[in-house]
Amino acid sequence: MNKSKYILRPAGEGDREAMGKVYCASWKKGYRGILPAAYLESLTIEICAPKRVNGKNNVVAFLGDEMAGLVNFGPPRESLAAGEGEIRAIYVHPAHWGKGAAEILFRSALKNLYMAGYNSVYLWVLKENGRARRFYEKMGLQASGVLRTVQIGGEDTEEIRYIGRISENGSENKRI
Repeated sequence: MNKSKYILRPAGEGDREAMGKVYCASWKKGYRGILPAAYLESLTIEICAPKRVNGKNNVVAFLGDEMAGLVNFGPPRESLAAGEGEIRAIYVHPAHWGKGAAEILFRSALKNLYMAGYNSVYLWVLKENGRARRFYEKMGLQASGVLRTVQIGGEDTEEIRYIGRISENGSENKRI
């Protein structure tokens, strides 16, 4: 599928349910075998839907009337380097995996962060999430080696911090 068919726009309050659907479906499929099965099965659209939506920091991708994915980004919640913005979440409905939605959402986040004055970006990804890690590496980010332990579904799991430089054109790395 041609990724240019996806339409991006800032998310609004009316998108909460569709965002919950994307989160829920992507977590259930993407984290299978990584997070506790009982926890993943307990997820519902209502649980996964964000409580509030800030359009300034959330972009959604649509194909027709269907939300394909979303990205949340903004100022760092914690920062190990000056000038870093953060990609807090990027999720694509499994029906759209491998079709370009993640790439255009990722690029949109980088562009928005650059326009907000950031020259580098970081994100956290589950260490065991090979699919996501390969995507971030393809997009030019690098594993920093910094790990943290988080509790999800009552169990500890490790996340690894990915970092990259951004510029007006997206990334200093030519792969972006």
